[in-house]
Amino acid sequence: MIKVRDLEVKYDKKVALKNINIDINEGEITTIIGPNGCGKSTLLKALSRNLKYSSGSIEIHDKDLKKIKIRELAKSMALLPQAPSVPYDISVKELVSYGRYPFIGFGKRLNRKDYEVIDWALEKCDMKGYKCRKVATLSGGERQRVWIAMALAQEPKILLLDEPTTYLDISHQFEVLELIKEINRKTETTILMVLHDINQAAKYSSDIVILKKAELIGQGAPEKTITSQTMEEVFNLKGKFLENSHYPHFIPEMSYR
Repeated sequence: MIKVRDLEVKYDKKVALKNINIDINEGEITTIIGPNGCGKSTLLKALSRNLKYSSGSIEIHDKDLKKIKIRELAKSMALLPQAPSVPYDISVKELVSYGRYPFIGFGKRLNRKDYEVIDWALEKCDMKGYKCRKVATLSGGERQRVWIAMALAQEPKILLLDEPTTYLDISHQFEVLELIKEINRKTETTILMVLHDINQAAKYSSDIVILKKAELIGQGAPEKTITSQTMEEVFNLKGKFLENSHYPHFIPEMSYR
């Protein structure tokens, strides 16, 4: 579905990504992992055209990303950045309605279809009963669900999530990741996300992309990519894996830093 070939991204003269070659499969959950500053968020920004790349190519359904009109891209792809901010007095329903803007003609208002999609997105995120609440009054987990509902309101075929569990406690992290898994299962939305927790990435993903120092280290199923060698060479950690787990579950014992 998404093909990235020989991608290079620079900030001024600093290389943020180089020689990136990956394929994102349709209808699956792919997670990007790697140390801080390795280019994970940069890759999402390049894929969503929020950041220009200096060389290489990105294709979505065999179409050159640079040739896809921004409005058309917004109808098929949604990006949820890290820790998005929102005006203090905005309501849940109003925030989710922003996801419909790519479908509204100039000078036009939301129609019946738009409101139906907004209600559908809120229901999918189990937030329909909160639509009149102010976003600022919600808990961290509830607020993240609303942001995901806004992204869903775009009816995207591709959903990009940059650290969707940031600043959430462990219970809210679990709730949000379970929600993402359910959305993928019920809507077949292709999901590409960035996570810091390796065990969460292994549990909730069918495919893993590993970056280090702006380069691709590997891509593949969790059981093939999240190994002792990966943990040592990429994350400078030594440890062991939990036996009889349904996914690679790493228990760190020592850091080489």
